[in-house]
Amino acid sequence: WRCAEWENGPEWRRENGWTGSDFVHAQTAPVHIPGYLLDSPGGGPRLVGAAHFGPAAESHRGLCHGGTMCALMDDVIGWCGFCASGTCEPWSGFTVQIDTSLRAPVAVGAWLRVEATIVRREGRKVWVEASLSDPLACSDGRPRVH
Repeated sequence: WRCAEWENGPEWRRENGWTGSDFVHAQTAPVHIPGYLLDSPGGGPRLVGAAHFGPAAESHRGLCHGGTMCALMDDVIGWCGFCASGTCEPWSGFTVQIDTSLRAPVAVGAWLRVEATIVRREGRKVWVEASLSDPLACSDGRPRVH
């Protein structure tokens, strides 16, 4: 899934009411997600994307700031919520709460898999679980979770 405000550049954004660049989807963002894939395995919407942690995300000697991981989680959780109906309806809600547990550092330059799935609904509210993992860093046959 891709959006016009991610792809059409700063001039388009200004002409359509935006005042800056996209915090996670802009090419120059510290953590950049080019787009998401929306599918529905088992009935509920799931978003999957690749996230690149660039040099501007660095906090400590080659490692990314934990806030970049949290910003990424906010983005994928929000967009997954926009897709609660099975089709994407941008800006149809907002993130209220994020409970994040950071398990491993992320190296500057890393490409990681981000995934979010709706696990519960109550009226307009949706609960989303999300993960950030490195499918190439398997020690026991499972992706390393960050």
